[in-house]
Amino acid sequence: MSTASKPGQERERRGSAVGAARSHSSTVGEDAAVVVAVRVRAFNKRESAEKAVRAVVRMKNEEVGARTWVRKADGKEKEYSFDYCWQTHSEESTSGLGNYVTQDDVFQALGVPIVKDALEGRNVCLLAYGQTGAGKTYSMLGKERSEEARDQGIVPRACTELFARCEEDRRNPLVDCNIDVRVVEIYMDKVNDLLAPKETWAQGGRKLRRLPNGQGYTVDSIKVVCESYADVQRVFETANKNRTVGSTALNDRSSRAHTIFTITYRRTEKASADATSATTITSCINLVDLAGSERTAKAKTTGDTLKEGVSINKGLSCLGKCIQVVSEGKEGALVPCNESVLTRLLQGSMINGRVVMIAALSPADSCVDETIGTLEFAKRMKHCRIKCDKNVTMSPLDELRKQKVEMERSMQLEIDRLKSVLAEQGLPPNSDKFLVDVESAARERRRLLEERDQVKAELEAERRMAQQLRFDLEELRQRTALQELEDMKDAAVAREDWEEAARIVEELKPLRRAGTVGSSDASPTGCAIPMTARRRSAYQECRMFCARASLSLDFLVSGGAPSRFQQIPLEVTIGKESDTAPPQVVANIYQWTPLDQPASQREFVPGSRLDFVVHIIGASGVPERFSEIVYCHYVFKSAEGEAYKTPEVKNSTAPTFDFKKRFAFPKVDEKLMNWFKQEGVLTFELIGIAMP
Repeated sequence: MSTASKPGQERERRGSAVGAARSHSSTVGEDAAVVVAVRVRAFNKRESAEKAVRAVVRMKNEEVGARTWVRKADGKEKEYSFDYCWQTHSEESTSGLGNYVTQDDVFQALGVPIVKDALEGRNVCLLAYGQTGAGKTYSMLGKERSEEARDQGIVPRACTELFARCEEDRRNPLVDCNIDVRVVEIYMDKVNDLLAPKETWAQGGRKLRRLPNGQGYTVDSIKVVCESYADVQRVFETANKNRTVGSTALNDRSSRAHTIFTITYRRTEKASADATSATTITSCINLVDLAGSERTAKAKTTGDTLKEGVSINKGLSCLGKCIQVVSEGKEGALVPCNESVLTRLLQGSMINGRVVMIAALSPADSCVDETIGTLEFAKRMKHCRIKCDKNVTMSPLDELRKQKVEMERSMQLEIDRLKSVLAEQGLPPNSDKFLVDVESAARERRRLLEERDQVKAELEAERRMAQQLRFDLEELRQRTALQELEDMKDAAVAREDWEEAARIVEELKPLRRAGTVGSSDASPTGCAIPMTARRRSAYQECRMFCARASLSLDFLVSGGAPSRFQQIPLEVTIGKESDTAPPQVVANIYQWTPLDQPASQREFVPGSRLDFVVHIIGASGVPERFSEIVYCHYVFKSAEGEAYKTPEVKNSTAPTFDFKKRFAFPKVDEKLMNWFKQEGVLTFELIGIAMP
């Protein structure tokens, strides 16, 4: 390309990009397709050093849309169609890659419509997707450590445009306009606030909060109100310093977390200075810089970097599942947004708003598999259609004025009534004596009401305390009686007095059935484990969560594996909540072997002694509102045998119990073996209780 020809081609490219942007922006409606742009970067230093590296991507922009071809390892090309296909690999027209674009071209095509939609009150989400080192951050933020305006990415340019509009609005006294910015990252499935000092970050990350009306999730983080683009620059500099980055074989400064820049724009305008209503436009702009997907073999990651890569790929995989469901467009299909923190935070964008995606590619043949994977993801995104409504509301100033007029009218009626009372008593309307009597009576009434409320509160506190004492006493009695019988049974087993042990087991059964299904108390039909007074009270007051599962112990007596580590899925029977992950119990059931016994003798032999241990390791999936007290029960044959309880864990939705119980059967005959092989011989229940 000659130097003389560059300006003309530059103007032609820019005019084409701006025209496409305007045409695209005008088509925004109630139901809009996702806009997808593909951008190929130049060879990086590592790829340039490889002598055998070749470009395997070529592009062609057409009157409507654009096409991309990728040459696979077998030499065949695969074709894809998107809205835009660009390259910053080579400015030479003979490169065969397609149109060369600058950062300004990309902003004119994608950023300008985004800003326009935001100013009109539509939510916007811009995603940058691709393998690590493909140029996502360059498109979003720009060239690192460069102060040149031409190197700026979409995010700073969009902020500049928004503030330019706000500056115009501030000259109008009838308009109030403000912008605030939040920046968070999702690192190892935990949310960190990039605007907070790192030493203040919670170990488990910030908790997500569900938005009303099914609008997804948000996270409470620092929100900085910005008066100018200089304020935004300072915010981005702070966030960039706190971002989690690392070095891999593919990228020296690889983002190790997904970053979400959230810009909230609000504009309120009154028609006139004395107008009784105002129009408010609100939009939320999510600019998402996704961490790059990576293959361990190519990235050569180990240790913590390997764990980070696994977490990154998991979040992107969950996002891919959600996009797959949305792209299929099946009515009533459940989008699995709860599988990762990333998809939860992006759920609102998948429900309502303009969505734009930049698919960042490497042109190198060594990355052809990753390139095809990125294009397949972009293809699914292209098939998605998402509702895109305006967030424009009318402030209820006229309604407030009506309420004020009504209040003044009612007050005037009360004044007229009091004047009539004075007239009946022969007193002038401004009688001081009457006013003193009224004020005195009002003070006395307030005092009596306060005393009444105080007495009611004291009585309620005493009632709760007495109720809790009764529950605690009843539970203590139950535990004492059961423990005494269990001690007697263990003693009978130790001296091999099987007849006495059987008699005690029969005596235990009715005690363990006390308070279970069928009793006169209102006990839950979803519980198989014996009810205590506290559990019964929690159930009756809707403060209880219960999930259960039953399984067989066939593997212990079938000559198979002597142990089984299990993640047991539970069915929620009480307190089910739709926004909580399915609960499960993690347990290890294994044969107990003395240290002096060879491992080869662990296999069970019919007619011999059987020792095994039930180890309850932990659980997950307890709804947060039932997580104040959490524990696990398990029982043999659904309350017909013995029940055991783990220690209680407080304030945890994923508690760790580490509770072990050993069981010994001196001789397992055929009848007992059949009992072990039954379905439901062992029942687990996960219990969560909210305190009153």
